[in-house]
Amino acid sequence: MSRFLIQLSPRSLASTVFLLVLGGTIMAVAYLYRQAVSHQTALLRDHVSDLAQIVAASLDVDRHEQLVRPQQQDSELYRDLLAPLKAFHLRHHSVVYAYTIRVSDDGRENVILDSTTDPEVQRHELADGRTAIPSPLLEEYHTPDDHNHADRILRSGQPYVFEIPYIDDFGTFINARYPLLDSSGAYVGYAGIHYSLSSFEHRITEVRVAGLVTLAIAIFISLILAQTAGRVRQQNLKQIAQIAATEADMASFNMVFQYPDGSTQPYPFWNEINGPISDALWHTGQIVSFRRSSGNPFPSNISVLQGTVRE
Repeated sequence: MSRFLIQLSPRSLASTVFLLVLGGTIMAVAYLYRQAVSHQTALLRDHVSDLAQIVAASLDVDRHEQLVRPQQQDSELYRDLLAPLKAFHLRHHSVVYAYTIRVSDDGRENVILDSTTDPEVQRHELADGRTAIPSPLLEEYHTPDDHNHADRILRSGQPYVFEIPYIDDFGTFINARYPLLDSSGAYVGYAGIHYSLSSFEHRITEVRVAGLVTLAIAIFISLILAQTAGRVRQQNLKQIAQIAATEADMASFNMVFQYPDGSTQPYPFWNEINGPISDALWHTGQIVSFRRSSGNPFPSNISVLQGTVRE
């Protein structure tokens, strides 16, 4: 890799550095984005599941099971049971529907309570820019997907949150359910929450914006690094060219001996340094020879070329 980079021109090196830095950053940001989305999704699913549990805990399931005729929607019993769902709905603006479903042994589902049947809740939804579709008492409900799996989990006494998004005849939501058990411990149905997707989308948008800002910073840094790498390579090539030019000039600096009779004898510049080099080699040989004769020879594990001691 280093040999490849050395052979690149300044412009090619700058482009390579830019692509390497930006590519690595994009992969890192993409991974962190997926992790952040997964984390935010898990947090929201847990939150919606907790809300469904709050709805279930607010109900008297035995009284809830006394609602067996559509005409009872105008009864005091219905209004009493609906009151905690209404209060819950008005406190949580991201909740679009809070409801209960009775599930028969053969799996049929019927709506028992629906917070949007209350006029005040309907006005609340309109103020939030949403139009609720109330479900009257005992209206049949159809879970669109994964019904068998959800029903099995709920009958075991565990809450269930569908994959996001959950789509049914009423719209697109985040859906969580919590089982309803009567005083004998028998499963009779579930309390459900249809939670607005806008909260989820808002959280994901924040993560996406953070990712885009990071990418913008990465592009800026990549450009700076690429420009710096290209400039350094350009300076290095210029220095190499200057050194080569200097060597060419030195070759033209002849050593000239001038004699008393006016005659001259030119010698190449390199001959001038032959003497010092030969003298250094001569004395080096003397030292090596003296060490050998004194019983202290030059170590055989020393690499003079590399300037290292071999193990």
